[in-house]
Amino acid sequence: MKLHRNIALGIISGLEKTLIEKHPAANVIKRLLKSNMGWGSRDRRNIAQAFYDIIRQKRFFHALSGLENESVNLWNLLGCWMVINDFPLPEWVEFNNLNIEEIKTKAPILMRDRKYKHSIPDWLDQMAVEAFGAEVWEKEIASLNTPSNLVVRVNTLVTSVQKLKDILEKKYNINTRTVPNSPRALIFEKNQSLQSIREYREGWFEVQDVNSQKISPWLKPESGKYYIDACAGAGGKSLHLADMTKDAAKIMALDI
Repeated sequence: MKLHRNIALGIISGLEKTLIEKHPAANVIKRLLKSNMGWGSRDRRNIAQAFYDIIRQKRFFHALSGLENESVNLWNLLGCWMVINDFPLPEWVEFNNLNIEEIKTKAPILMRDRKYKHSIPDWLDQMAVEAFGAEVWEKEIASLNTPSNLVVRVNTLVTSVQKLKDILEKKYNINTRTVPNSPRALIFEKNQSLQSIREYREGWFEVQDVNSQKISPWLKPESGKYYIDACAGAGGKSLHLADMTKDAAKIMALDI
């Protein structure tokens, strides 16, 4: 990736609003991309990737810059991200204090330390080790830092799992697989946007994590009953309840 000046300024603007001004990352990147319609799809992907990578690995990149005990320098974070991802570092004054060879030498050393590898504070690492043990905590934090699969729940009021699976494969060339013990779930082989899929827009399926799909069946929901989803988020569990009760229960979805 060649880092153009306007792209870099966009990333820095997003990082400032999130890391310094403490605005929610998802809202920041949404507004940032919306306010710069001239950016192409490739630019948008690069900006979003750099933005989220730096936020997730802030401690690691901060330590790489050699200034961990000083206040965060957003340009240093971006520069270290560029170096670690083997992108050419522009000869800009903002990157003058970064030593590329030093960063590459230091990175594997830091990665051997769980606190830097997963960018977590000392107190959290200590608390988790005391609570779970080092072996379990190592697996847990590694899992939390692994990108999740795209999982959907099929709306069986409209279609069946097998029918949707076949439609996605034949009509859209999208491969999915079923999930044992989760009869309405399909896992996509590749993460992708769903907006171009007519069946998604028409409510044939919803994005919902496998574990989230286990909650409604646990309730053994019945038609004619009254259910309150008190932490509804986007409403996935509420819709699942509607599906399981054949649209014949009263369901109240609450969230901020």
